[in-house]
Amino acid sequence: MPRFPTPAGWLTIVLCLALSALACGRGEITPPPDSGKTEDPPDDGLGEPDDPVLSYWAYPRIGAAVGQWDRHPSATRAELARFDVIVASDPSPADVADTHSMNPDATVFYQVMPQVVAVEDWGRPHSLIDRMTRYVRENDWGLKHHNGKPALCRGWGGYWRWADCTSTCPEGTYLDPAEPWLDSTGFTFSEWSSQRLLPWWVDTYGGSYAGMWWEVVAELANHGWWHVDQEGPDGGFLDWDRNGIPDIDEPGTWWAFRDDWEATSRSWINEIRVRIGLDYPIVAGGDQFTHDLTYFHGFKNEDFLVRNTPWNSWWNEFYTWRTPDRPRRGYLFQRDHALSGWDITFNQLWQRDGHADPDSLAQWIRFGLGTTLLGDGIFAYTDVEVYPPASPWISDYFDLELGVAARPFRKQIFGGDTLYVREFLDDEGDVSGIVRVNPNDRTVDGIPARDAVITTDVGGS
Repeated sequence: MPRFPTPAGWLTIVLCLALSALACGRGEITPPPDSGKTEDPPDDGLGEPDDPVLSYWAYPRIGAAVGQWDRHPSATRAELARFDVIVASDPSPADVADTHSMNPDATVFYQVMPQVVAVEDWGRPHSLIDRMTRYVRENDWGLKHHNGKPALCRGWGGYWRWADCTSTCPEGTYLDPAEPWLDSTGFTFSEWSSQRLLPWWVDTYGGSYAGMWWEVVAELANHGWWHVDQEGPDGGFLDWDRNGIPDIDEPGTWWAFRDDWEATSRSWINEIRVRIGLDYPIVAGGDQFTHDLTYFHGFKNEDFLVRNTPWNSWWNEFYTWRTPDRPRRGYLFQRDHALSGWDITFNQLWQRDGHADPDSLAQWIRFGLGTTLLGDGIFAYTDVEVYPPASPWISDYFDLELGVAARPFRKQIFGGDTLYVREFLDDEGDVSGIVRVNPNDRTVDGIPARDAVITTDVGGS
């Protein structure tokens, strides 16, 4: 089936939709009110508000988060090239070209944690992490413990370390004669990376990728999740101001450190956007975002539907919720606040405990994919044990061809329970696929609890 309808098919679809709208007499679709509360939003039955009636994507849209690209053998890379969207750490421009030779429609993002450095610098010309590692080492820009040892990233082993992304970071002194345009003299790490490194990289290498995929940044800019060891394995304690006294022994220092990091991160993001503009896509990975963090083209919902179970609910993940200390935003929020709407929203179902049994795994994939299909985002499944799985194309559901979205999702009410439904059309304008999602904790209209039914070939052709 072609990825897009033929011109005749588009005309048929538009006429069908126009007649349907006249028959229903439905007015303009508006979003549910943003009350700022944590309870479920009102059941207005209107579905998604501001999208075009007809999408231009062919569904489903399947993504892969693959980690370090150069560690995958050629056979795995060939299978990864089947995905619609690939998020990879440090793929070279040649790697991207090779992927496009196998799948010209593949979208490849360059993934990086732009506030974290590694132990080693491999000297790869295109690598942001290699350059950051070298300049942090030469300028003594690393966050430290009171014994002078580097502050590690908690839970990530000894390979990753924090750059000092605060206003008290010492000024750099390092100049590489081979690249004077990256002169770090007189800059803090955040100043150098936002004013020199990242604008240069976007100008030099950015065109090889669909955009940058930032991890952790949005969370740290929102005083959220923090992944730094206050206590190191060698007995050292975090010493942000480098005065030789552990921060835990100085009242208020830990929170002052986090406040400074948050403020510096926000200024850093703004500076980057001023330097490179808003046209180059940047996607924020993580969990926590605020209304004013709207300089990202899309978001990654890490551990979609999984991490916060059971105290979080599907409605929290799908709509939005906020508490004073956890302003995570849902799928619909991101459509309205990302610069590219849903085009680069990435729902990553991450089974952190390894592969579930086959039946449970299939259910989670149906549930995650079905929920994603209610909007226009990208669905990805990741198994942390092998990242990605030995067979990245892990589910037959990835092979489905549903067509284009006929209209926004709608709701079907059965007593006090709601199913979420969306139809898809083929290139002749006929219904070719339907997804029905049951987010309830009981079976509704034959669909098991927290599951979805995804049906293709609806017309029986």
